[in-house]
Amino acid sequence: MQRRTRSNSSEDAILAQRASSVGRMFKDVPGDGHCRIHVVVDQLQHQGLHATLQFVREETAAWLSDNQYAWSQFPQDDASNWATFLEHCM
Repeated sequence: MQRRTRSNSSEDAILAQRASSVGRMFKDVPGDGHCRIHVVVDQLQHQGLHATLQFVREETAAWLSDNQYAWSQFPQDDASNWATFLEHCM
């Protein structure tokens, strides 16, 4: 997966300012293709809960696997891709 790079520090400053104006913080996460999971881990740890990237990935994959109704309404190009994705997460 290709990492998106940011080259405009003025854009970062604008984002940080907007986040700050609503009591939030602009924060970089590793660009390894798992940015959403990194954000969840960060917020769990911010709440005092011990969580790791692997734990959150496994729990998310298990929930998605056990609760097919939650995502089955969305179009899938190929159902085998979804199964492969879930296996990759575990």
